[in-house]
Amino acid sequence: MPDPLELYDFSVEDPLAAYAPPPSRLVESVAPAVRNIPTPGKGSMEVADRAPGGLARMVEAIASNPIAMGVLLGGVAPGRRRPASRSAAPAPAVSRLQPPEQGRYFDLRRLDDVPNVPQHPLERYNPPRGVPERTQDLVANRTVRRRLGETMDEGAMAGGQRWYNADPLRDAFVTQLGPARGESAFRQYMEMVAATSPRSRVPESIRNASYYYSLLRRGDDLPVPGTPNPQPYGHIAQRNHQLNARAFAEGRMDPFQNPKPISFAENLRGNQTPGTIDAHAVNLPAMIARDPRWLATGTRVPLPTGGWQQLAPQRMFRSGELTMRDALQRPTFWSGHPRETEYAALEAMYSDLARARGLTTAGGQASAWLAGGRTTGLQSASEPFMRTFEDVLIRTAEARGQPVSRVLSDFIAGRAPLLSIPAAAAVGAGLTAGDTVGSE
Repeated sequence: MPDPLELYDFSVEDPLAAYAPPPSRLVESVAPAVRNIPTPGKGSMEVADRAPGGLARMVEAIASNPIAMGVLLGGVAPGRRRPASRSAAPAPAVSRLQPPEQGRYFDLRRLDDVPNVPQHPLERYNPPRGVPERTQDLVANRTVRRRLGETMDEGAMAGGQRWYNADPLRDAFVTQLGPARGESAFRQYMEMVAATSPRSRVPESIRNASYYYSLLRRGDDLPVPGTPNPQPYGHIAQRNHQLNARAFAEGRMDPFQNPKPISFAENLRGNQTPGTIDAHAVNLPAMIARDPRWLATGTRVPLPTGGWQQLAPQRMFRSGELTMRDALQRPTFWSGHPRETEYAALEAMYSDLARARGLTTAGGQASAWLAGGRTTGLQSASEPFMRTFEDVLIRTAEARGQPVSRVLSDFIAGRAPLLSIPAAAAVGAGLTAGDTVGSE
């Protein structure tokens, strides 16, 4: 039987639904704003309503371009830098149709800004034998680049550029610990978030990272890899998390062999030039291309009766057991992670597409991640990191019956991780520091 990988036509259009939002939704949302644009001699764009379809055509043209939407709603494109002064008035929203709301505890109105920290790329592995053929084909595929760009456009409208900005939390660290110690501690926590990110939802990562961070702040030993963490800080991938935490803490995280965690930590620290090329960032373009070379060589799927079944999607496709249509409905059947020889090329593609849209690399990746989630099986919420962190913080305060400011201070000082009872209070309550006071 011929090898399907040799016969497959990589130019076939992706049958999945287009990623751009239906124009009718955008017309409905943007029309009131367009009508209120002042027009010399006309008063407003209400005159467009007099022409059949005039307003709809105008809104569609504006809404299809996030740069135009940025000008319409705020005067700058998503991700464009604003002055670094923190005393300036809050910036207008530009990356989604509704302006950002004031947070319940933090001021989240300026998350569209690029943080005022050095913006620089990270060194990447340069494969001496060149980039693998499947990656060369993927990044050069015009259909992939077009549809991935459309996905970024949609994600930018949903607030993708805001996702990584954690400046409100940085400010809290600096206020409590001072500029140098605060920045160092903030970096340490974000490294633990990156360490605990594999196979985690964002709230789980925020919570579990606070446990590792608290150990480091107190000078305690990190868990021995493979040993159980106290509840509620366990995780199905905790051995990997423990190894990552030690590698970060000891300065051994290799940027060539394991570039994703370092890039993720840098993005959360405010450096939005590197790209976090995670499973979703790999699978989305691969699935758009319908390229079976990106199918996983092995994956586990849960059985209805319990337990797991080991499957080999790429072999199944070769043998005819798996069709491309079925594979596109199973995100876990795709490779999920780039090889070290592929990371730089994929990052460059995301960077190019983001720059063309006035986004940072991190903002472009996050935008594609949000809007492409229905294809790649994204389970985390689309809200920015800071919104999720705020929710975890408030939930912890409610569980402890303490003010949010006290919980935040205890967390930053390393006295108590999030969603746990502080050690001093635990004695009086008859609890240990690891007792569960909340769950995801």
